[in-house]
Amino acid sequence: MLDPDIDIDSDPLDGLNERVWTVSQITSRVKNILEGEPAFSSISVRGEITNLSPSKAGHIYFGLKDQKAYLKCVAFRGDAQKLKMQPQEGREVVATGRINVWETGGTYQLIVSQLQDVGLGALWLQFEETRRKLAEEGLFDEAHKVPLPQFPRTIGIVTSQSGAALRDMIRIFTEVAPYVKLILSPSLVQGETAPVSLIGAINLLEMWDEVERSEGREGLDSIIVGRGGGSFEDLACFNDEALIRRVYELEIPVISAVGHEIDYTILDFVADLRAATPTQAAQIAAPSSAELLQKISEMLSEHKQAAEMKVETYSTGLMNILSRTVFRRPLDRINNLHQSIDLYSGRCSRAVAGHLKILKHRFQSMVNRLNTLDPEAILSRGYSLAFEADTGRLITKTAHVKSGAPVDLRVSDGIIKLKVSEEEQHR
Repeated sequence: MLDPDIDIDSDPLDGLNERVWTVSQITSRVKNILEGEPAFSSISVRGEITNLSPSKAGHIYFGLKDQKAYLKCVAFRGDAQKLKMQPQEGREVVATGRINVWETGGTYQLIVSQLQDVGLGALWLQFEETRRKLAEEGLFDEAHKVPLPQFPRTIGIVTSQSGAALRDMIRIFTEVAPYVKLILSPSLVQGETAPVSLIGAINLLEMWDEVERSEGREGLDSIIVGRGGGSFEDLACFNDEALIRRVYELEIPVISAVGHEIDYTILDFVADLRAATPTQAAQIAAPSSAELLQKISEMLSEHKQAAEMKVETYSTGLMNILSRTVFRRPLDRINNLHQSIDLYSGRCSRAVAGHLKILKHRFQSMVNRLNTLDPEAILSRGYSLAFEADTGRLITKTAHVKSGAPVDLRVSDGIIKLKVSEEEQHR
């Protein structure tokens, strides 16, 4: 709603004594001043290459930095093709060119026409030295890396609380894997104190995990450590040796998610898994609910097909079995078995009876023979047997006894006690 007391035809700039500049005017003035400076028409600048970014059109964008400042540089395609050396991240060089103002971006830059190599920059040398030292100690060995859980429930995040990286990860988890619980441990992700802050944030997550597990609950399944893109020096805190050793000691799987796809830090080498960006880290940390539902559906379909095939196979087999005579007329089989049993039973009875008859005959024959040989039967026919009374030895000759020796004479109904006389002995 308009205020009726305001004159809409009046110029709001009326009454200003000083000139009001437009953005274009001030930028154009700065451009004229800088590009009109003779010293800037051909100038050589020494610094360390950072933020190297070749374009598809053939231009090369990068920056030169020292301990205090940063200068944007660009080598356009014509000059880039003539450079004696190709720019490399971390190399210290002397770039020769002219100062130019890019009006659209409102920045000044060095248009590079020549590039001379000086050597590796201090920050890059420190990076390589730390990386080589830790690699020799085995901190990057694949055998030490822990695989991520297939179905995580709780994931810890170490990053800036106000950064875009956190917002992107929360968005991805909300859209793709809403079943995952996120535990944020905020930290600085740039500057000299960032390594200590990162280690502290990791320590807090580890303590939380230990408390949860000690009380019988599930702890952390993995931890994402990262931030969005930045210059090589912006990401330097993720090359800190103390931080790398702390991550190495963790038993919880760690995902490194620092910078963009072209950015590499030492954290990437020690982590159990590297993600090119924080967004990708959220995508690979947990399977999407849609994918899980799809896999479950596919598994159910496979099991259903397998079950149907089993049922069909068993049904066919059952029908084949039921079609047999034994199932169509089960009593026929039973009656046949009864008939066979009767047949075999009769045969067995006759065989047993015949065998018993033979055995009985043999037994009687043996009894008769034994009766014939029975000493009792012999004695009943009038015979007797003489035995020495002292020894019980059978007397078969007169020489076996002496005069006066006691003799037992056995007859059919008992024993007669005798004594041998001399006359009887000689008869």
